[in-house]
Amino acid sequence: MSPLARSYHALCVLAFGLAASAASAASEDVPGWNAERAELFSKVCMGSAPGFSGMEKTARSLGFRTINGNLMHEPEVAVSLQNTDTGCACYMTMGAYDPTALVQAIFQRLVNDYPDAWRPEGESGPVNDTRFEREGEMVRLVLTPAKLDGNDWIAGRVYSSNRCPA
Repeated sequence: MSPLARSYHALCVLAFGLAASAASAASEDVPGWNAERAELFSKVCMGSAPGFSGMEKTARSLGFRTINGNLMHEPEVAVSLQNTDTGCACYMTMGAYDPTALVQAIFQRLVNDYPDAWRPEGESGPVNDTRFEREGEMVRLVLTPAKLDGNDWIAGRVYSSNRCPA
């Protein structure tokens, strides 16, 4: 397993443990659950792109805190910055009662928050893999549904060509 896959898996396992206590209450309000996660993703990952220098400060202002060395928003949202071969990525994992609805909620929130930034033409792909322009730079948005221990998750990533801040 690659270091990136191990990191993603570790964050999901940690987040799943935190989410267990909130599952029944949240499942009664799936649209509210989705809206909250869409807001967190929009403000933290897309909002700090392309340089990501304000990512941690923004996350903390929205209630994220360090739990077991990871930046978490209870009950299950985890966020981190990771350097890739091509730049920096803001990764956010979150529980999904309905993965399709959560992907749609995140995408719609991004289009609403950044109405002139979405680039659907040409090189842009489907909703879960598309491009936005942030501060004059194209960033790639990827929303990937995943299943871990029988639970549905979304791994959201915003990639830029910049290196992650130190």
